[in-house]
Amino acid sequence: MRSTLILAFLTSSVCSVVAGPVGDRVPLTKRAGPIKANSYIIKLKDGVSKSAHLTSLLSGSKVAYTYDRAFQGYSAQLDGKALEYVRQSKDVEYIVQDEIVKLQDISTSGAQVAARNTAYEDFSLVKRVNGTGVDVYQIDTGIYTVHTQFGGRAKWGATFGGMEMDMAQVMILLIRTALASVIVGSTFGVATRANITAIKAFGDDGSANLSDIIQGINWVITTAASTGRPSIISITVTISGYQPFDNAVTNALNAGIHVVVAAGDQNVDASTISPARVTAAVTVGAVAANGSKLSTSNFGSVVDVWGPGRNVPVAWISSPNAALTLVGTTASAASNVAGILAVAIDNHGNKSPAALQADLKSNAQTVNGFLIPKVW
Repeated sequence: MRSTLILAFLTSSVCSVVAGPVGDRVPLTKRAGPIKANSYIIKLKDGVSKSAHLTSLLSGSKVAYTYDRAFQGYSAQLDGKALEYVRQSKDVEYIVQDEIVKLQDISTSGAQVAARNTAYEDFSLVKRVNGTGVDVYQIDTGIYTVHTQFGGRAKWGATFGGMEMDMAQVMILLIRTALASVIVGSTFGVATRANITAIKAFGDDGSANLSDIIQGINWVITTAASTGRPSIISITVTISGYQPFDNAVTNALNAGIHVVVAAGDQNVDASTISPARVTAAVTVGAVAANGSKLSTSNFGSVVDVWGPGRNVPVAWISSPNAALTLVGTTASAASNVAGILAVAIDNHGNKSPAALQADLKSNAQTVNGFLIPKVW
């Protein structure tokens, strides 16, 4: 039996085009895909007073978020003269349309959990222990926190875009629960003692604005700083190159947060995909059960390591004990690697993102030409 589910990895085949500049106007980067009408993400130049800039905006400008940790900027509804005023401002580094990203469908297989693939079993899950004291954050749709796989270690963190933390949103919660169990599940996961927090930015229709996702990253940076605990962001959302997304991920890394991102599933060079193209992040491709590249997985020099992308046993939300097998993608591969990093932090202490990324790769094993990490 096959059930079609919504997967919270995001893709976009759109291309960016730049309008302008005209005179001294800041170029406006447009998106060919769906956008939130009259909504823009604005990055200010370093050293600019954000409060003074916001105070100077024309009436009718509706600021949705002010970003302080993701980057120096904000998102706002701007129309006509209000937009033109911002484009003329010498405070502004860039302006990008606020793109809408959609969830896509994948499948799960069977009512019972299948055996784990032996192609990567020996390399990634032999030492399935701990991760105590490490916080993992998922920015997307939500987690069925009462599932027994989590043992009270999963919780809701924040919601953006006017969404509610609604446990009744079965299809929206499902895949995130599945992927959360790959990271921290007591039997399906790697980091069996790590904590996981859900940040919700997607609505019932499976869509989100990039401005909401970036605010989620902003929230995590602030929260991680306040806790002082080692933190990991697992990002399985992908989109055609989007500068604000890359900037937000880069600043999370600069704040000492480890960021694991899916390479994406369009079978293209991941250097064209955000945030997979952020070189300081751990970018993860997917291998199939026989150890070959999953046909849909993105590839290229920005991919750091590869993880399990097919027939992955996961938690299900039909009951607190339910489980199925995920016919996965780079999202499940990235989740596996996020768990490995959490255990490494517990075993060896926290390090800078660059140092931990290097350790991950140096302790990985090459299988059929793919660098597959293991717990060390």
